[in-house]
Amino acid sequence: MSSIVDVRLGDYHGEWVLDGGTIKYVEHIDGDVIEAELEGCGEDYANCIIEDVVKRLGDELKLPRSVLGSVKARLKVLGFPLVITLREEVNTSIIEFRGKNGNARLVIHYQLIS
Repeated sequence: MSSIVDVRLGDYHGEWVLDGGTIKYVEHIDGDVIEAELEGCGEDYANCIIEDVVKRLGDELKLPRSVLGSVKARLKVLGFPLVITLREEVNTSIIEFRGKNGNARLVIHYQLIS
């Protein structure tokens, strides 16, 4: 199996791997591994993987659709293999994207106003 995308966001760890010509989504949960084949991808698996990655980022991080659109466009430019990690600092979450063609960061600041 060859890893195409590796995402680590706190407790969430998901991978998209190429296994003998088949794209699989692998989720690691408390030492268990759950695998599922990505269906409907055809030969152009790049867009299929990016769509699935962006959907899961949105689900895990509760990001607005406008931000997800920008992330999707950036992922297409960064290329595979791709590593996405979450770093948390005081009142900031930093999602780092590292791909074959470069790096990017999504920075989310939190502020409580009373």
